[in-house]
Amino acid sequence: MCYLINMEMMKKITKFIFLAVLFLFLSAPVFADVLPYYKSNITKDVIGFIQVPESFNVYSEPTQASELLETLSWNKTGVKYSGGTMEPYLVFAVMLYEKRLAFCTVLDEQDGWYKIVYDREKQLSGWIKPAIPQDFWNLREFYTSYGKKYGLYYFKDAPDGTKKLHSAPAETSQELGGFDVVKYIKLTIIRGNWALVSVMDMANVPKTGFVKWRNADGQLYMFPNFH
Repeated sequence: MCYLINMEMMKKITKFIFLAVLFLFLSAPVFADVLPYYKSNITKDVIGFIQVPESFNVYSEPTQASELLETLSWNKTGVKYSGGTMEPYLVFAVMLYEKRLAFCTVLDEQDGWYKIVYDREKQLSGWIKPAIPQDFWNLREFYTSYGKKYGLYYFKDAPDGTKKLHSAPAETSQELGGFDVVKYIKLTIIRGNWALVSVMDMANVPKTGFVKWRNADGQLYMFPNFH
């Protein structure tokens, strides 16, 4: 009889522990990848993107002798800074935790230092120095490399007029037709503000031509699809 009671108690304890662990797991912060989906997510003043390590310092000027504005570190639950934690989308243009990949928006460059946006909500910016120069990608390099590798997607609020294929990288060139819903946009080459792409629509019909990936003022319409 005592043995049966102990068995019942063990089952209840085991069940309680399981439910407690499950609750902690479900209530823990869930990491979500960061990608821009609207034009406003990336300032039109952007000159490129810089890949940052899991911990980095931000200075007021392009020198370590200047004021240390912030030390940022990121993991699967968020971004830590001197005031606590904040959401990754406020710091990064791109963040893919499983790939340990994070990029900040770059506004300026000086002597191997790069001015980044590190808090979009408060519009804060500062300077960082990368471990290696190759961590910085200008816009053409960034789009060419990752656009060819992953393809491109349009921002949700990109003007409908940008979703038209042209025979050449010019507004005056022949229009080859438009598109709306697409399965995939493959990048071939960047020419100025135009991109030569192959678009696969929902009917699996490929269409090729030039589209505008940004306007003359620097406003971006498309972005590499890291997924």
